[in-house]
This record gives sequence, C-alpha cells and structure tokens, in this order.
Amino acid sequence: MTRCMTCNNLLTRDENVCTACGTSVREEAAAPGVGEVLAKAIDTLFYLSLALTLASIFLPNTPPVSRCAIISAVLMFIKRSAGQMVEKPKKH
Repeated sequence: MTRCMTCNNLLTRDENVCTACGTSVREEAAAPGVGEVLAKAIDTLFYLSLALTLASIFLPNTPPVSRCAIISAVLMFIKRSAGQMVEKPKKH
C-alpha cells in the first residue's frame, strides 16, 4: 500500500489516481539491476565488434575479417538472449 503525496490517502497497487484529491500517482523508477547493466555492456561490445569488423575490411593492420565476424556473430546471439532475459521479469 502506498500513500498519496498530496493528501496522504491510502492507495492500492492498482490505483493510478488518488480517489480523495484526484492527483495522479507517480511511479518511482527503479535503479537498473545487474542484468540490465550487463545487457547494456553486451550491446556496447557488439556494436564495437561490428565496427571493428567493418574497419578490418578496409584498413590494414587490423585483425582478420573472419575472426571479427565470428566474434560479432557470437556477441549478437549473446545480445539477443540477454535482452530476452531482461525483458522476461518486466512482463509480470
């Protein structure tokens, strides 16, 4: 049970508007969890790997294209599964 910030009336979890004064209830944003931070880090690594793959095609003295492409593909699968794991608890 929460309370209205304006009139201190008790509110249930399902109420979005206070029944006494009519003000809208603000939902506090939760801090990002470990899973969300890890998913963002994997996203960043994937895009960096993708950029390195493209750079290795055109620039000399870079890792082989095949190695970069394999790492990008692996990171893509990890990125997709991490995104699904982060989204699954939010559906409740």
